[in-house]
Amino acid sequence: MSILSTSNVLLLLLVCITRMDQIHAFHTPSSSISSQSTSNHRQQQTIQKMGIFDFLQSKKEDFIKLDRSSKDIIGPGPLILLYNVPNGIDNDELSMMIQDGAPITCSKGKGVGFKRIYPDDLQLDGYLNDQSVLQVLESLLSSAAYTTDSDTTNTNTNTGVVDELKAPILYFSGISNSEMMSTYKIIGKEIYEESGGTMNAACAKVVQPAYTKRFVQLIDEISGDHKDAWSTDSDTGDK
Repeated sequence: MSILSTSNVLLLLLVCITRMDQIHAFHTPSSSISSQSTSNHRQQQTIQKMGIFDFLQSKKEDFIKLDRSSKDIIGPGPLILLYNVPNGIDNDELSMMIQDGAPITCSKGKGVGFKRIYPDDLQLDGYLNDQSVLQVLESLLSSAAYTTDSDTTNTNTNTGVVDELKAPILYFSGISNSEMMSTYKIIGKEIYEESGGTMNAACAKVVQPAYTKRFVQLIDEISGDHKDAWSTDSDTGDK
């Protein structure tokens, strides 16, 4: 398993699906094990990079690089949906991390909205089960906590059940690519550390062709691609 580093040598491979109904970001974190020599550390980094590159090569018809410099703002928001994020990361912490990652967006209006959702919310009896992506985004804007709130506790409870076998997903709407990736790196690192190294977060951004897709289907597809990428990474690392 790859280990997130506290250093700045985190390699990010930014990709989006060319059929343009999803945007994903995959990353290969470098090792932070202090007992390793520099050469071993570099070898481990190379192995990890090869794993993700092999995954992308196998899906080269599906992925293109995401342009961090793009100023396009797509979707209702600004809003971040936090799927299956550990409850040990409280809402005030999330608010501060979002402010660090997206300072420009947070400085405008109410700031950035964020809303926790859980696997149970997507089940047959869950309140998000039969909604489209656009319906989910629009309906959760009103119940989201915002980074300008003085107290986020009551507006965004963290009492749902987290499934440790499912990857957390950060789903962004109405936020630029650059601030999305900065926020993802910060929160993703915190999720990894909070879970004791067992959970690696996925990142995705809304695009207009996904508006009519069922939200449940979108989460399943993001989870599947993320699992495939990490499985390839782990398999390569074992060689």
